[in-house]
Formats: sequence, structure tokens, C-alpha cells
Amino acid sequence: MPSLFIAAVALFPLAAAAFIFASKAADTGRYNWLIREDGPVEWLTVLVYVVAALLAGIAAIRLWPDERFFSVAYLLFAAVLLLIAGEEASWGQRVFDFETPAALLDVNQKQEFNLHNTRHFPLHFAFIAVGLYGAFGRLLATFLLGDRAPRAVELLTAPVALILYFLLPAMLYVYFELVPVFYDIPPSMSIGELMSSWFVSGKEQEPFELILGFGFLAFTVYALCATRSKGRLDGAGKS
Repeated sequence: MPSLFIAAVALFPLAAAAFIFASKAADTGRYNWLIREDGPVEWLTVLVYVVAALLAGIAAIRLWPDERFFSVAYLLFAAVLLLIAGEEASWGQRVFDFETPAALLDVNQKQEFNLHNTRHFPLHFAFIAVGLYGAFGRLLATFLLGDRAPRAVELLTAPVALILYFLLPAMLYVYFELVPVFYDIPPSMSIGELMSSWFVSGKEQEPFELILGFGFLAFTVYALCATRSKGRLDGAGKS
């Protein structure tokens, strides 16, 4: 793969982040329209996760005959990606116009049909953990395993070129978690209300979750290439 293309893919998250903040600075109203509930960014995020899930499913099918452990892992991965897509869209609640069950109304901070907005759900820590694993999993696995499990490293960790897709969202959520550490928040005010007037506020989670989604999509494309390369290598070995 040409090094220029790899560099462009690797640096895309930086360009996307620069575009996000430049758009916000240039026209806050348009920016808020883009990232609103059921807006372009949210539905693009859903689409990206659905496509990534389909590609992960195809990878699972390709892996099944000879590498069933990895096939099952990719089936689970596809299911998780679909779960994230469903949660992002609140399972189509606003599209199909159905009410939130009473059991969720009492615990969901937005009164929506999803789990990630329920109280005490560790959403920020989940993004941080996933982001750090995606960013540094391959470096750590290579350091710990060396050449003992190359196929596991190849299929279960993201290539170094995709670090920023995972690291930038993780850093954003680390920032969210540090706000109450460094600022005294009045009892009557939420963290979101405190940050509402800041340039980097809770609203940035939507476009940065899209960046993370593109990271998953790029990884599933990479995984499909890895399944093909394994097949070619096996075929060459048998000839």
C-alpha cells in the first residue's frame, strides 16, 4: 500500500478535528445544526458503525473454515458494532416515534430508549478504555508477545496507522473526566451546564464519536485485507 495513502489515512483524524473546531469557530449555529440529535453527524455515525459491522461479519465468515476462534471474535465484534449503532440512534425511537418505557424514564438522563445515557453507566470510561486499547493495543501486544502470536496481534489489534482514530476520542473523554477534578461545580449545576459556554464542551462528543467510528471502519477494512492475505499465503504454501 502506498506510503502516501497510509499517511493520509493516519492523519485524517487530525484534519477532522481541525475541521470540527474551525467549523465551530466560524459558525456556531451551523455547527450545532450538524451535530444535533438526528442530525447529519449522528446518522453518519450510525451508518459508519453499520457498515463496519457488516465488514466484520464478512471477515468472520472468511475466517470460519480455518480460524474459528478469530471468526467467533469477529462475530462478537460485529454484534458490538451493531449495538453501538442502535444505541447511537436510540434504536430508531425518534424515527418510529415510540415512547420510552417507564422503567427507562426514571433512570435515563435524556428520557430516551437507550442504555448509554442511563445514570451510572460508565460511558466515559468505556470510551477511554476502547480508545486506549485501539491506540496502543498493537504496540503493547507486540512488546509483550513478540513473534509468538503474530496472527492474534494482526487480527485483534489495530495497526499503528490508526492510532489517532482511537486516541483523540479517548483524550476528549479524559478531558471530560478531569473537569470536575479541577473545577468546583456548584451542587445545583451539572458538568454539562458548567461546560456549555466553553469552546470545548460536551457537544464535541458527537463528532469525535464519528472519528472513532471511522477508526473501527478502517480497522474492519484492514481485517478483510488480512483475511485475504492469509488465504493467499496458505494457498502458496500448499502449492
